[in-house]
Amino acid sequence: MAMKMKLVIFLCFLCRGVAPASASGTYNVMDFGAKADGTTDDSQAFLAAWKEACNSSGQAKVLVPVGTYFLNPVEFRGPCPGVQDLTFQFQASSYRIEHDSHTLSSSLLRL
Repeated sequence: MAMKMKLVIFLCFLCRGVAPASASGTYNVMDFGAKADGTTDDSQAFLAAWKEACNSSGQAKVLVPVGTYFLNPVEFRGPCPGVQDLTFQFQASSYRIEHDSHTLSSSLLRL
């Protein structure tokens, strides 16, 4: 009986380590470190969420909750071979992009 329990626990850990990398789903930028405070650079969080979504399979969504995001220039690159459909979902009825008055190297995305 103890041996069967150890095998079940081992298989649970094994499956847990494999499933997230290939699963379809929603990738919330907040889960990747975005602060949405308008001052913290959220660029890396957006790129990390994109990368995970791009490396998934099936349908994937990058979720951007309501907030003010500070972004430096970012480029979302593919191809995403296992993904059938990849979308960004902004949780807002409207949004506005504001550029820094001195340069166009950074932007605020208000949702």
